[in-house]
Amino acid sequence: MNKEINHYITEFETIYDGEPWYGKPLMAVLKEADAKAVFKKQHKNGHSAYEVLHHVLAWRELLVKRLNGDTQSTIKTDSETDWSSLPEKQTANEWNALVRKIQQNQKELIKSLSKWKDDSLDKNFAGSAYPLRTFLHGQIQHDIYHIGQIALALKNA
Repeated sequence: MNKEINHYITEFETIYDGEPWYGKPLMAVLKEADAKAVFKKQHKNGHSAYEVLHHVLAWRELLVKRLNGDTQSTIKTDSETDWSSLPEKQTANEWNALVRKIQQNQKELIKSLSKWKDDSLDKNFAGSAYPLRTFLHGQIQHDIYHIGQIALALKNA
């Protein structure tokens, strides 16, 4: 039985499309987004909802790669992979394509995580000096933090 792994899966499902205690899950926030507003920045040094969602996706994709055995992939902080520029075409199609990528990533994340066992949680993960548990907690916290940023960017757009 993988009680703890199942707990992490439930956490990822809750923040994605469940009923988290802090407010709206990611998909509820995204579904309410106006496709024109997602590209707007509140100030020149800030990020749009599009950019924040792209950032979230980048780190979630990296976690999936690592869960599937890739110990070489990485993201350099503040790189174009970490924080992409706005797309050339700022259209509903661009936004919807990014939302579809998040939806696909959620499926991949749950599938990949479900292959792991509880006894792996406290072992070093993906060639790092940190256990899998640390990566999972970090990704959950990262997602929640940025869901709030997306909601604020949309509210203030």
